[in-house]
Amino acid sequence: MSISNRFRVHKAGHVVQLHGVITDTTNFRVIDEMLEGTTDLDCGQLLSASWNGIIKFDQYLRDLKEPVKLTNIPNHIFNYLRLMPDPEGKYSLDQVELSIVEVESLEIKNVFLSTQDLRLLSNASSDAFLKVNPTEEIVGREHFICPDKFRQHESSALAAQGQWYQENYEQFDFWYDYCNFTNTTGLLALDLVDSLNATLKSILTEIELGVRQSEDAIRALVPDYKECTASIIDGIVKFLGDGCKTLSTAMETSTEESRNLLLHMQLLAGKKDFQEGKLLYDMVGAFCNNTLSLQPILPNVEEIGADTGMQISTLSIVGNLKKIVDSIAEESVTPEKLEEFREILEIMDPLSEDSWVDTKECFMEHVDSIDSAISDAVILLQGFDLLRQILEHRFSEAEAIKEHFSGDQVDDWVSIRTKVFELVNKTLVTDQEKYSCEFFIPKAAETETEKHPPGDVLLF
Repeated sequence: MSISNRFRVHKAGHVVQLHGVITDTTNFRVIDEMLEGTTDLDCGQLLSASWNGIIKFDQYLRDLKEPVKLTNIPNHIFNYLRLMPDPEGKYSLDQVELSIVEVESLEIKNVFLSTQDLRLLSNASSDAFLKVNPTEEIVGREHFICPDKFRQHESSALAAQGQWYQENYEQFDFWYDYCNFTNTTGLLALDLVDSLNATLKSILTEIELGVRQSEDAIRALVPDYKECTASIIDGIVKFLGDGCKTLSTAMETSTEESRNLLLHMQLLAGKKDFQEGKLLYDMVGAFCNNTLSLQPILPNVEEIGADTGMQISTLSIVGNLKKIVDSIAEESVTPEKLEEFREILEIMDPLSEDSWVDTKECFMEHVDSIDSAISDAVILLQGFDLLRQILEHRFSEAEAIKEHFSGDQVDDWVSIRTKVFELVNKTLVTDQEKYSCEFFIPKAAETETEKHPPGDVLLF
């Protein structure tokens, strides 16, 4: 990770400024000493954050002795933080970056609005979506964008020019909220792909370096040693990277189209010509088609995880390296060769520097660390199975909705809501889905009988 991306903390006056990238390995304890005399954490210089990084950040904030306030929160980080369970006063969100759309031109800009700004807009508005002026409105329902309104899902017939919305606001809210849930889990699935690729690449690079050192060290003692397993690992990294790029490209295209459809769905609520449900149903149908457009990549998801795991498992690195070094006779190791062997492996322990037996033990520990990294990589590959499950869950829901629209009871939205919520509820197997469900469509989680605590499955 470059210096600009590294997580850093600075203090300017009474404000603690957070910089860089939040990941699952970020050490938030560097913030502790900066908090004396202040409760404000400025997030304006954060570049990005992974889902698992935000999970860890949320837990850190909850464990603090005094409540803190997060300010200048970038949109992509806010979109993750808002999904966290109610912080119960341990921290608050203020000055968040939100998207504003110009209703006629559809031009979008991002602005920072404080909780007070949003509260004033909400109190002064009776529109379906908050307007900052007569021609511009904030993207998203107010209980998705106003921290004060999080998890307040009561529907009401708010003012809107569309007659159909006025008469069917509960149905509109169901479709809009469900599509937000689907879009968010899609974005989280994309984050999962990127996190898997980056983390696995880092681990495999670590393995490659360790194997290369081991093989070079062996050649110092056995000149005719020809194995070159390290180069094979380079091929695995390339295979993984190419596969993840294919997934990311398809998923980015899909999530961008989902956002576009959600925007048009939002604007539909205020249109004068919104007089019949077909306008909304067509959008929801297009949304489902877009979700199902990812079905062709499902075999790629399975292939990447299974093939990468198979390639790693068939290397037999650890056993081969140990066997070769074990077979080297002590009397064949001259002091010069021993010194070269140790230099290649960067063995600094002075107590073993003149002993082949002790040096060999150091080599075995080095190889054990490679074995541990291989185990970590194999465990991480399970993330592709989680990705497959998330996609399959959304496919099942989309197919059920399309089947509903193809029938003769299209206006019976309560029955399809029940069906969709049942499908969502029985597939809440990842934190990404569980938190998104509880935020966007909490009624779908109300009948959940099996709870999945954070980290119970696997987080990225």
